[in-house]
Amino acid sequence: MKLIPIFFFVITSSFAFGQFNDKKEFKKVTSEILDIIKRKSMVRDSIDWPTFTHEIENEVDNADLSQANFIIYKIIRKLRSYGDNHSIYQDKIETETYYSKKDSISYPTSRLINGNIGLLILPSHLSMNPEENLKYATILREEIQNLDQNQISGWIVDVRENEGGNMWPMIAGLNPLIQDGIVGFFASNKTITNWYSKSIKPIGVKRMTNNYKCKDLSKKIAVLISDKTASSGEMTAISLLARENSKTFGNKTAGYTTANAMYKLSNGATLLLAVSYSMDKNKKKYTDGINPEVWIEENEDILGGAVKWLEKSE
Repeated sequence: MKLIPIFFFVITSSFAFGQFNDKKEFKKVTSEILDIIKRKSMVRDSIDWPTFTHEIENEVDNADLSQANFIIYKIIRKLRSYGDNHSIYQDKIETETYYSKKDSISYPTSRLINGNIGLLILPSHLSMNPEENLKYATILREEIQNLDQNQISGWIVDVRENEGGNMWPMIAGLNPLIQDGIVGFFASNKTITNWYSKSIKPIGVKRMTNNYKCKDLSKKIAVLISDKTASSGEMTAISLLARENSKTFGNKTAGYTTANAMYKLSNGATLLLAVSYSMDKNKKKYTDGINPEVWIEENEDILGGAVKWLEKSE
């Protein structure tokens, strides 16, 4: 079981488990899942392991394959009961889908507001295909570069509809707006690991050729969030939060601000396990979503509120 680099995913799995050839394989995979959770889960110290392990192993011994879904769901539900709302199990087909090239991927868009404000709209990115990751990051950098040819007075990063996926193309794509360096941390028990934004060789995206930097990196950045903003959408917002001259607008995010590590299982499935909480670069921890600095209800003019702040002279 090889640990894949950390990504963030919104919960989209429908628990379409299946994919077990026989009882022996199901028993092996269940044992793998329990072992990974016991060693790596951010809530592992809250679980009564002798009791829970005995309970699951007993159910597996007495179950047939038609009950596999229920038993694996029970393991995930145990994590939920201790505050892990992000971990999921993906069967082999779902796992292969994330790595394959798709026809339905959405990419960043942009437009100029009032002739001097750059609006960047970042959609979800439910892919780990290298070509699609590169394309997402490249398009976003190109959108920023094109807008920056105007007399930009400020930027708006809109992640209100961003429900998650792969965070790294989003972080890489926004790099032209900020200085290279640490933009956040993952915190688990006594371990803290930084994550950063780099112009060249960014995390999770290979072969970046566009290394454009905006003319003025001190411009205000308004970050638009909503209750739909989840997972990597939240991570993208966090990467800008501790920056001077950044401010969030909207309403509280979905609360999937944990890092999911990917563990490949012997049957080709994947356990996406929440292993740490997220912190901004000032080490403020986010355990239950992001509360906006300027609260604006969804049915009100969130974009207008951000524009007003950007146009206000300090």
